[in-house]
Amino acid sequence: KKVCTLSTKLNKKLIIKLHPHIPELDEAKISKSINADIQIIKQGYISSLIPSCSLFITSGITSAMIDAAYLKKPIIRIKTREWWGDIDTLRSNSSIPISINDLDITINQIFSDPIFYENIIKNGTNFVNDCLSNQGIASKNISNLLMDNS
Repeated sequence: KKVCTLSTKLNKKLIIKLHPHIPELDEAKISKSINADIQIIKQGYISSLIPSCSLFITSGITSAMIDAAYLKKPIIRIKTREWWGDIDTLRSNSSIPISINDLDITINQIFSDPIFYENIIKNGTNFVNDCLSNQGIASKNISNLLMDNS
């Protein structure tokens, strides 16, 4: 509700991409009651949505965070599963972990403070570099490996 309400207040287009293997928990009904223009997508790949987003918000650790960070999008992770314990060091700076109560303050800071914004992007880039090797040359390296072993 808070994400829907805040995006509407900020006049931002909101697309909610649900995980394909998790049953819907009335997200469509709730979002449409706040703003009929909010899109709910249940199928398809999130990677096609990320290039056009100005901010990536997630409620958990997800591989889509790598896509968003690679595309230099600021990432907010709303803390929902902290009862699992602390997340590992590698992922700790991959996003801005916040409580839902801090969402509006954080979003306003992202869009109004260029230094804060750049630091988020830098942390995301470091996260990607820690997670992915052979960026931009993976296919060439695999091809060379296959050619060397044939």
